[in-house]
Amino acid sequence: AANVWLFLGTQHYNRKDWSEASKLFQRAWISNPEVDDAALFLSKAAHRSAGSKEASLIIHRHIKNKAPSAPLLVQLGYAELGNQDFTAALRSFEHASAMGETSSEIQSGIGQCHYQMARYDAAMEAFSLALELDAADQSARVFLARCHLRRGDLATARQQCLAIPFDGQPKSIADEIQRTIQRIEEG
Repeated sequence: AANVWLFLGTQHYNRKDWSEASKLFQRAWISNPEVDDAALFLSKAAHRSAGSKEASLIIHRHIKNKAPSAPLLVQLGYAELGNQDFTAALRSFEHASAMGETSSEIQSGIGQCHYQMARYDAAMEAFSLALELDAADQSARVFLARCHLRRGDLATARQQCLAIPFDGQPKSIADEIQRTIQRIEEG
C-alpha cells in the first residue's frame, strides 16, 4: 500500500500540487512507517507547502528510533537551512558525507552553512567541490561568486557570474552580483 501512495503522491508532486502530494505521502508513511522514501518525500512536499519547520519535524519523528539514511540527512540539512539553524544543518550534511555520500547537493549545503556563518574560506572550498562533482550546479556557482564578493575579489566574483549560462533565478542573482560589483568599482 505504501508504494501505491508513494506513486500517487509523486504524480501530484511533479505537478507541484504540494498539498495533495503531502496528503498522499502521509498515507504512505502511515501505512508503513519504516519506509524512508515516504518520510523523505513527505518532508519535501511539506517543505514546499507548510515550510521548513514542518519538514524538519517529519524527519526528526521518522529517525527518532532508527539510524537515518543519507538522503534523509540531506533533506534535514536543507530544512534546517530554511529554519536558519546553520549548525544543525551543517551537522546533517556532514553526517551524510561521513556515510560515504558524495554529491554536489551535499557540498553545496555544507557551503551554504559556512557562508551563512561567514566562514567564506570553508564555503568556497565546499562550493568548489560541488562544482567539481557537478559543473552544472549553478546554485553553487552563485554562492561561490557571493563568497568572492564578500572577500573583495571582484574579478573572480565577476568571472563566476559570467560562467552561468542560462536564464532563471541563478542568472538573475548573478546579474545582481555583477551590478553590485559595478557599484563598488564606481565608488
